Amino acid sequence: MWRRLLLSFSLAAFTAQGWAYQLPDLGAVATDAFSTQEEEDVGRMVMVQVREREPSYIDDPELEDYLNAVGRKLAEASDQPFRRYRFFVLRDPTINAFALPGGYIGVHSGLILTAESESELAAVLSHEMGHVIHRHIAQLIDKQKTTSAVMLGSMILAILAARSGSQVSEAAAVGGQAFALQQQLGFSREFEHDADRTGLDILAKAGFDPSAAPRFFGRLLRESRLYENNAPVYMRTHPLTTDRISDLENRISSPNFKYSLRPRLDSLGFSAVRAKLMAMNGTPSEALTRVFDGSATGIDRQMARVRAALRANDVKRARAAFDQYAKGWPDEHWRDLLEAEVLTAEGRLPEALAKLERAMQRAPEAVAPRLEAIDVALRLGQTERAERLAREAVDRDKDERRYWQALGKVAAAKGDEAWVHRAQGESFVLDDRLEAAIDQFEQARRARRGDYYWEAELDAKIRALKDEVRQRKREGGNLAR
Repeated sequence: MWRRLLLSFSLAAFTAQGWAYQLPDLGAVATDAFSTQEEEDVGRMVMVQVREREPSYIDDPELEDYLNAVGRKLAEASDQPFRRYRFFVLRDPTINAFALPGGYIGVHSGLILTAESESELAAVLSHEMGHVIHRHIAQLIDKQKTTSAVMLGSMILAILAARSGSQVSEAAAVGGQAFALQQQLGFSREFEHDADRTGLDILAKAGFDPSAAPRFFGRLLRESRLYENNAPVYMRTHPLTTDRISDLENRISSPNFKYSLRPRLDSLGFSAVRAKLMAMNGTPSEALTRVFDGSATGIDRQMARVRAALRANDVKRARAAFDQYAKGWPDEHWRDLLEAEVLTAEGRLPEALAKLERAMQRAPEAVAPRLEAIDVALRLGQTERAERLAREAVDRDKDERRYWQALGKVAAAKGDEAWVHRAQGESFVLDDRLEAAIDQFEQARRARRGDYYWEAELDAKIRALKDEVRQRKREGGNLAR
């Protein structure tokens, strides 16, 4: 029942500070349990909305690679190592992060730039993972069994869009919904201690500095007193109290706490993503001036100089900055990736491709090096090599939409119409655009008529998608384009 209710999207969309989601019509009463699979379905659909409608969403595989790598390390240290988390970044200077159903976790750029260490950032990520592990969002939804569809829709919007602060909450509460929203916020406070404790255990087991959690949260709490009613967003969406921070400190100082409290060196990836975000702020010329002013003692500021110069198309300055600083950086795939960008800008494509393939070997799970390598191979006219890289990428992760898009781009370069449509169809499936996917698969089938295995495989995909479309229509759902 929950699946039918949650997948039945209403035509009304709430809009608040740029967010325009089609919210599910949950009906007046819902009594069935909200399963893990249903959480995944809802989270995936919300992510489609985020990618397509949220202007602050940063479509950058390099940023996501880093957060996903930290997330995997944290997940492996949790009691649910099988769970997959997917992180994404929003261009927003405020300090915030939030969890969506199904393990999707959004991170504001302001949080990454404000964290003073990788362990502080990991402390926030592990806290959000704690909410997912305890299924707090599902419990929030389940608690509203007798709430009207409009009130419940407002509550869900408030949860998803709380990153924008109190104005979003106020927008979601119009029309007499303030009481339901206040109930939701009060209920969420009950979960914070659970997420704190679970997050702290995960953080420590993963080898990060556990003292970073109370240190970061304590700093936010102290700074919030200077803001009075305009506290950082994280303070409003994750109410911090001295009791919560004291609880974390007491757990760390307890004789039963068996994890190391030694400081942990930050990875090069932490510097790399901070550098990229620094170079993104403002116009290219503003970013260039800002990062070259003052000292460059930190690796993040050094890498930011290279990135800002590349963004401003000042290739000579980018090369000079890279040559000046790179020898002092750890020899990791992040360094290879940045050097490949400099080499590409210089037109030294064979050398760039070699660097990218080395980065792929060093970080097999990373998406960015593979996508860049495919693009550079195409620019070199090496379509066979590009196709091999694209097919290897798809075989590695069939749920990565960017890989299918890259395969479609390669197929177009080769003039392979059948695979252009096939790859586009697979990408549409991942974007939950089922009818568009059916159309692409039918065109792919026609493009290679007479190939029995090809036709049979596509026929099976088309039948399954049509069954899903009919099911959703029977349930009153609103299909994506």
